[in-house]
Amino acid sequence: MTNEEFFNAHMGERVLYKGKDIGAYVAGYVEEKYIILGFDDYTGCILCFTSKVKNLCDIYHSYRFAKLKYLEVIKHSNMEKEERCCGNCLWMGCEDILGNGWCYKKDCETSCDKVCKKHEF
Repeated sequence: MTNEEFFNAHMGERVLYKGKDIGAYVAGYVEEKYIILGFDDYTGCILCFTSKVKNLCDIYHSYRFAKLKYLEVIKHSNMEKEERCCGNCLWMGCEDILGNGWCYKKDCETSCDKVCKKHEF
């Protein structure tokens, strides 16, 4: 699997690095060299990228590079039993009191009662 294929298949998903949970998410890739990992805190050693860096999910506080061979996607078998709604989807943002918000995956406005097949906890 190439870095681009891995990124497209697992964008925003939590990953293990060398078998350890370091709180990292798939945030981007650099050609065939690295996967860019994103963190919700400042665990990563990179705080921002220039506009020349493409293929980046720019919603994290810090980043780091990793080789694909060291990454493993975390399976969420317990979370799949939860009820799916936009309110608990990774891609739902800016939700208002009526349950309307922005879906970053589809890049459009959506509502909590419109759950899509690309839902991710």
